[in-house]
Amino acid sequence: MRSSGSRPSSLPSTDPIQVAAEPHPLRVLQLIGDTDPSATNLAAVALHRELADVDVEVRTLALAPGRRGGLDDAVPVMAPTRRSWTIRRVLDRESRWADVTLVHAPGALVRRTRRRAGRPPVVVVLPTDHDEPDSDPLPGEGVDLLVVVAPVGSGTDTGGPGVVRLTEPIDAATWRELLASCVTRSR
Repeated sequence: MRSSGSRPSSLPSTDPIQVAAEPHPLRVLQLIGDTDPSATNLAAVALHRELADVDVEVRTLALAPGRRGGLDDAVPVMAPTRRSWTIRRVLDRESRWADVTLVHAPGALVRRTRRRAGRPPVVVVLPTDHDEPDSDPLPGEGVDLLVVVAPVGSGTDTGGPGVVRLTEPIDAATWRELLASCVTRSR
């Protein structure tokens, strides 16, 4: 007769199987203002391709169609106009998928994407030649990290807590590390 605590070695274990969760690649929701081929939008499309090459899942969306277009085939639009109510619904759905939101446009787009409870961290890329300096987002005001793209050779000032100032182009692997660090800090 067997003791109640033992089992013949030929029987399979009844212990729950511990399966390690497969970590998924970093998921980045990248947002641009429109589908016009501006320097900022073209840089975002290039970054999309580069991040995909380093095993980052990227979705790049435009807030609305541009006046001239040009990126319509490469970048889907969220809504027919910048003032459409559809934008909030699409942003909410896409934010649930993403680990981090990367915003490449100042102004209205930043105001619409500010971080809310239960949503991924928001990183804003702000070119130094943008046309709305009074609406600059600040870290801690719904923005987790502000990346300022400064002119080459303008120094390496970090700009303070929550601000990274890029004076030289960085590669996709460095972008991935920067975005992943925001995700890690937000948990």
